[in-house]
Amino acid sequence: MTTAVKNLARPSKNKTIGIEYAYYELFRQFGDVRIVTVDQDPDEIEFDLLVLPGGPDMSVGLTDEFPINNGPDNPLFTWFYKNQFMKWVQSGTPIFGICLGFQAINTMFGGKTATHVTGHTEGDHPIICLDRLSKKPLDIVVNSRHHQAVWSQELSLELECLAVSQAGTSDKFFAEAFLHYALPIAGVQWHPEDLFLSDGVRRGDKLTHSIILKLLEFYDEKVTEDTSEWGSLEEDRPR
Repeated sequence: MTTAVKNLARPSKNKTIGIEYAYYELFRQFGDVRIVTVDQDPDEIEFDLLVLPGGPDMSVGLTDEFPINNGPDNPLFTWFYKNQFMKWVQSGTPIFGICLGFQAINTMFGGKTATHVTGHTEGDHPIICLDRLSKKPLDIVVNSRHHQAVWSQELSLELECLAVSQAGTSDKFFAEAFLHYALPIAGVQWHPEDLFLSDGVRRGDKLTHSIILKLLEFYDEKVTEDTSEWGSLEEDRPR
């Protein structure tokens, strides 16, 4: 299995090899990891999973909803999503977004991202799993490193919400994880590469691992063109 992590020019940090080392540690559990550039075409190379990692604010060049003073445009980020993203979608390559990648995928499928929210830039918080990928309820505490977020009611109608977190003491919720109703595309708002399972060895969390395994399962079955299991999610799609 080969996982590609898209390099979207995130500012470099210690232990960085084009991507942060923690990403490599997380995804090498599922197979070989390769770094691809924003101009890589899916018809030139085949991967089992494309990972769209976190980064700074949503690029103002990608959406007209954000005020121009929200942050500078990231030309490479904007170019990839406007010119390459749908090529990867149409290729059938499973895609997994983390934090900014989560928000960008939602935007590309018609959802909205809140310009600024409070209380989510640091620390940990529990999430409420609406997950049907696991037979048992998942008790998960995740990290939070973002000031932009997706309100659950503004998640794209093409995406099934798998987990939410409560917005302070209000009765509103942020979307924390999603799975596309018909395509092998998913994402999480938190940073699983900086979490560890209970054995203290494997990076990630139970829900992230469950989602990734589901995406890889879809990839393994792609040659049969049997997407009936994904299609069955359609009956639960909100109208």
